[in-house]
Amino acid sequence: MFGVNASSLIKLLSNETNLEILSVLRSGSFNPRELARILGRDGTDVSRRLRAMERAGLVEGKWMRIRGKTSRYIPSRLKTSG
Repeated sequence: MFGVNASSLIKLLSNETNLEILSVLRSGSFNPRELARILGRDGTDVSRRLRAMERAGLVEGKWMRIRGKTSRYIPSRLKTSG
């Protein structure tokens, strides 16, 4: 995991909301807006958390074009090392 130190990673993984996001991602691929709706959270907050988790290497987002609209999706397969 590049670009993040151990204390930042621990902080990310010790946050209840971040753990809820990771738990939902285990069940499927979602865009930030869908995750926010499922979790009853603000979309901006969920996007910010996903960016932090992406920088830490915990998740990997990709852009997809669906029904003529380009959206960022976080695949259900969480990024793992090895």
